Amino acid sequence: METYTDFINYINSNLDEIRSNLIIAGDSYDYNIYKKNFDKYFHYYRSNKDLKNKRILAVDSSIFSRQLYSGMVFIMARAYSFSNKFVEKTFSAGIYDLNPMELRNFEILLMEHLEHKCVIKSIENERYDYIFIDGSYKSRLNHFNIDLKIPGNESFMSEYFSTMNKMISMAGEKGIDLIYIAKSSVDNSFRNLLINGLSNDEKSRLRNASDHLIIKSLAKEPGYTEPVIESSGKYAIMDILPEITDIPLKINVVSNRFLNNNASVYDIVDLIFYGYNGYRNYNIWLYYVDRMVKFRKKEVENLYMRTFERLTGIPFYESRGDRRARIHV
Repeated sequence: METYTDFINYINSNLDEIRSNLIIAGDSYDYNIYKKNFDKYFHYYRSNKDLKNKRILAVDSSIFSRQLYSGMVFIMARAYSFSNKFVEKTFSAGIYDLNPMELRNFEILLMEHLEHKCVIKSIENERYDYIFIDGSYKSRLNHFNIDLKIPGNESFMSEYFSTMNKMISMAGEKGIDLIYIAKSSVDNSFRNLLINGLSNDEKSRLRNASDHLIIKSLAKEPGYTEPVIESSGKYAIMDILPEITDIPLKINVVSNRFLNNNASVYDIVDLIFYGYNGYRNYNIWLYYVDRMVKFRKKEVENLYMRTFERLTGIPFYESRGDRRARIHV
């Protein structure tokens, strides 16, 4: 309990700073600046449309890694797609020589890569209107800045982007919208929209704030932000607040519709409201595929690792206990 007292002392000593990172005070300069254009670009809305007839696919992935006695890392990953039933899967397993930072980046990239491949397999012979993908399209584009060399698989980054481009091209040809959903985000596309036209002096007085902080501080009812169409015209960024008690969802939509200046997003907004089922289940399609694809400890330890030992003939003990095994979803 001694550290609990320290914790309380820390909170009390830093209360203003902590609160300012959770909500923008209503009497602050920042609040008044953002409020000027907020109601212009945040559309209060609550949808209850029945969208049961839409053809929807969701894809998600999971990964497990464990360090071998040599210091190399064994990694296995899988991606599943789900519609009204299980649709497709992709799987990868290998042994890699990676330092901790390289491992972290590679695990993220490998899961996303398998998701791209899973989408391609899913839409080759089936027709869908929308595909939900957990995460952010914008962050995947930013992987261009990662210089990751995988020993024995030096072409991985090239394959990653060529596969992603193939997925986007196929979806575009088939008229499918790719909808990326992220629950946490530090993006500021909406903030930039709100402060467009301010003088440099006015901008310099603002504290840095994410879109989610601004929306959580100023929104009075559920709704969505004006879509910001990126310069390429191929995708748009928006935020949707399905419940005032929840945090916003950051939405990236990759679609040929944005090549049209009068593109509408009402159907996408309706779809996300329809699929929302609370804080822990913010998208029913992603929720189901997540439950299917997730590596769980019992599955890994009692099935995969026991089979690993049986086939190799070598008992495999963790050098630092079973918490060294990493399971990501």
